[in-house]
Amino acid sequence: MEENKIIVTDEQGKEYEMTILFTYEDEANVKKYVFYYDDKVDDGEVFVSQFTDQGELFPVEDDEVWTMLNKVLEEWQLENNDDEEEA
Repeated sequence: MEENKIIVTDEQGKEYEMTILFTYEDEANVKKYVFYYDDKVDDGEVFVSQFTDQGELFPVEDDEVWTMLNKVLEEWQLENNDDEEEA
């Protein structure tokens, strides 16, 4: 498996290979998150899960955390759009 890929298993046990967009560590809560997408689907949807050092993925279920992670994604997108425009 490539380094920038992860395997995500849905509730029915079906596995999907996803591409990692970036990871984020929330130092205040000592939690790590991975932002990823399915590069086989061109809908632009980005998923996020909490992950452990052992590679386990957990869903994000707290609304406050979702709000924070949406801001992180927006900031990442702004930074990366600026980088593309400068290139």
